[in-house]
Amino acid sequence: MSDEPGKGWLPPPLQPEPPSGAVGARPGWAPPQPGYPAPQQSPGQRDPRRRRRWSTPVGIALVVALGVGVLFAPYLVKRPAPSPTAGSTAMPLVTVAPASQPAEQTVLTSGGDLGVVASFSAGTGTGTLTITRATWTHAGRMAPPAGKLYLIVEATIACADGTFDVSSLSLRTTSDPADQSAFGADLPDQFPGVRLAAGQQQSGQVGFVLAAGQVTVALLDQTTLQPVAERVVPGP
Repeated sequence: MSDEPGKGWLPPPLQPEPPSGAVGARPGWAPPQPGYPAPQQSPGQRDPRRRRRWSTPVGIALVVALGVGVLFAPYLVKRPAPSPTAGSTAMPLVTVAPASQPAEQTVLTSGGDLGVVASFSAGTGTGTLTITRATWTHAGRMAPPAGKLYLIVEATIACADGTFDVSSLSLRTTSDPADQSAFGADLPDQFPGVRLAAGQQQSGQVGFVLAAGQVTVALLDQTTLQPVAERVVPGP
């Protein structure tokens, strides 16, 4: 038998030792040679080269939860109430009593010509005028002009002979005719417009707006618009 190896066979080449200090150098290690099988992985072992990936929905949910927490964190944290410092003093409670206000209204049932009957004679008949009550007031459906008050008079007009037409425009003030209309005065029993026959009478309220003070109220003849009777109303 010959000691020569058979043709076609070659021994594996010797690998040179990696230089001392080289990165990853391990004594006695040699890369696998062609023809040698790769190392096998057991079924239960995880591949260390395979990275774990999170699913897209889970990542989005985490980002949304983090953003909501950042936005509402300042409102959820209870801040302690500031405590008074050593040099601070409590503000004293000041109570201010309201200043006394003038009377809202002055009601008069006497004085001047209140309650005194005045007779008149007009072109269509005769009769009497009586002012029984006068009220000076700030109150009304709207505030009166500055420096003025509402004057509300309660009058009774009676017809003794013939006929006599009356309305809320039958009474005027002679002191300041420009202030006759008092649309802002509160008149729950406004004088109506009627024609009185002999033996009839009518009562009601008429309003004026004028400066406080004594005033003369006149009864007008509706046919001539001339005064036929006058009564003096005292001021408040």
